[in-house]
Amino acid sequence: MVNQKTKQVPVAYSMLVSASESVQGLLKHQLESFGLTMSQFHVLESLMQASPLSQATLGKKIERGDSSINVVVTNLERHGWIARRAHRTDGRKVMIHLTPKGRALIERVYPHHAKVVRAQMSVLSGREQETLRRLCRKLHLGNPMKFIRELTKAEADAAVDN
Repeated sequence: MVNQKTKQVPVAYSMLVSASESVQGLLKHQLESFGLTMSQFHVLESLMQASPLSQATLGKKIERGDSSINVVVTNLERHGWIARRAHRTDGRKVMIHLTPKGRALIERVYPHHAKVVRAQMSVLSGREQETLRRLCRKLHLGNPMKFIRELTKAEADAAVDN
């Protein structure tokens, strides 16, 4: 027997995913018109805010693993939008620098990107946007052990119901 509270969790999750995919779809289409992927945009955006950054820091910042961030950086470098250089004092670190060509690109793309995000978010009041921000942060920083306990409990409950 599934109780009402249990049924609501998947619906809330589905709505969150659906909303995210809707916005991501618009942004992906827009970025493609500039010849960028979402990951490439996030790297350029990060470097626009603070360049240079280590490749490892970039990977963490945009939540990509070592091999994935390496592919993104390689493709950006191939276009001349970023440059890799060894760290001044630690040769083991690879520092990623935004090139003038990359800066010109991100400064051209970013206002369009921000406009789409603002338009999409404008359906929410300032208060609702702040609530959404807090809820997303809470989900992002969630307690994995609590999740595992809940999952184990749900599986045990399902086994008893069958």
